[in-house]
Amino acid sequence: ACTGGCTSEWSAITSASATPKVDGVTGKVATLTGTDGTRQVTIDGRRLYTYADDKSPGDAEGQGEDGVWHVVTPSGKEITKKAPAAGSGGY
Repeated sequence: ACTGGCTSEWSAITSASATPKVDGVTGKVATLTGTDGTRQVTIDGRRLYTYADDKSPGDAEGQGEDGVWHVVTPSGKEITKKAPAAGSGGY
């Protein structure tokens, strides 16, 4: 979970619903209560975040940062390989 200083780069994905519906996602989508009391979206138990430097769909600038931040596929699988080169269309 991201708390403290990392929240300036990593924003939790939240939902008003305890059971968010996401088209195209085959992993188990749920929520956990975040440190601020909001419902943070998870996929297969992994908390989801967006990275501050990602500006467009498919961007993965934070991929592999600090050896702990990784892209998650719609099936919930964690991708640990190095991020593709900028402008290559992402994952």
